[in-house]
Amino acid sequence: MQIRIVNDIDKEQWDNLLNSSNHVTIFQTKEMLDLIGDVLYIIAIENDKIICGMPIIKKKKPFLQYISPPWGSIIGDEKAIPEILNKFGSLKASHLSFADYFNKCVFLEKNGFKVKKGFVHIVKLEKQFDNMFKGKISKSRKKNASVALKRGVILEQIKNLEQVYEYYKMAQYTYKLHGRKLAYSFNFFRKIFENMPHLIKWDVAKKNNKIIAGTLHLIYKDMIFDLLDASYRKYQNLRANDLLIYSTMKWGCENGYKYYNFGSSRASAINLMKFKEIWGGEKYYYNIYERSSPFFKYSKKILNIIQKLYIK
Repeated sequence: MQIRIVNDIDKEQWDNLLNSSNHVTIFQTKEMLDLIGDVLYIIAIENDKIICGMPIIKKKKPFLQYISPPWGSIIGDEKAIPEILNKFGSLKASHLSFADYFNKCVFLEKNGFKVKKGFVHIVKLEKQFDNMFKGKISKSRKKNASVALKRGVILEQIKNLEQVYEYYKMAQYTYKLHGRKLAYSFNFFRKIFENMPHLIKWDVAKKNNKIIAGTLHLIYKDMIFDLLDASYRKYQNLRANDLLIYSTMKWGCENGYKYYNFGSSRASAINLMKFKEIWGGEKYYYNIYERSSPFFKYSKKILNIIQKLYIK
């Protein structure tokens, strides 16, 4: 068995590896990795075949970092995992970070990595959507969706780049409202719209033909991933956010999806976590392994302070 690091990989070979594994998410697909940018692949090859692989994102600014994709882990034959992670640990960088969503890599603690806990909220979907309101999802969500319809809110799929830009500006507003800077550029959303139509469900809510809220969901295998929700606060009483999630979960149940993933939350985002739990989200914990230089740790604290000042 050989372990290699390559700058790119044949899509057909990578797709074959993904299709042979149960522990795969959309963030490990070639479409998503190409969108993210500078990605390397640590692969294990046996008999001229890729049997295991780990995509890693290379960040050069402000310091060299190698990190695993969000909600993406190692794929393939488990016998190759220790050697792939040893290769990962040998990379020279200011910061290494690996999110172990499927609990395969506990031995990393012995290799100088610090471990911390992360979590996401996941809803287990059922074949009959209405059954989910018998204890799993608060009935108030169904009521709010009905209120939105009665108040004239309609849902549409994103149709053109003009709407993509409107959504982008709304997302910027939403993040700033919560004291954060949107990590995605307009170009990121444009590429998703143009290159991944088969892997997304992208809806907006309108009132009097004006976009007031929207959700971008990534769709892969049996999971719906809520990548980003955006809305304008002054339309909050119209309950458009509830209608968007309600319609997406209903669509997921009717089309055979098993999980709705709300993604991660900051520990301080109490109201956001309550919102996810009202929708039936259950916490799913995973380990994050990190190794950082002392200078990186200090510099990160300074940059966080500067970013908070910039947002204000």
